[in-house]
Amino acid sequence: MGNYVRILIGDDHTLVRQGFRKILEARPEWEVVAEASDGRDAVRQALATEPREVLLQPRCCQGDARRLRSTLGREGNCGPVRSLSEREREIFQLIAEGHSNRAIAELLAVSPATVETHRVHILQKLDVHNTAELALYAVRHGVIS
Repeated sequence: MGNYVRILIGDDHTLVRQGFRKILEARPEWEVVAEASDGRDAVRQALATEPREVLLQPRCCQGDARRLRSTLGREGNCGPVRSLSEREREIFQLIAEGHSNRAIAELLAVSPATVETHRVHILQKLDVHNTAELALYAVRHGVIS
C-alpha cells in the first residue's frame, strides 16, 4: 500500500459516496478504503480499515460523531496517537501539560522508572525525539491548547 492516504467516506446517499470515491481516487496517492452510509457503519468501517482521513456528511453520522472520533483516536488527536495504550495516552497528556516524570509517578501511583519507560515508548510511537517535540505534537493535534 505504500504511502497511500487511506480515506473513509461517509454519506447517506450512495451516489454521493460513489462520486467522492471517483474524485478522490483520481489522485494516485489517495485510496478510499471504505464507505459508510451512517454513523454506526462509519465506526465499524473505521475499526476494520483504520483510515488516515475521514470525509463525512454531518447528517450521516449525527450522534455517532464522537464515537467515531474516539474510535479513530481523534478526540482532538490524530494519526499515531491511536497506537498508544490507554496508560500511554494518559501519560502523554500529563507530559504535554508539563508534568515531570516524578509528578506523573506520584499522580498515577507508579515509579518514575515506569513513567520513563512509557515516555520512551510514546516518543517512539509518535516519532518524536524529545519532550519539546512531544509538547509541540500535542498542541498541533489538539491534545492541549
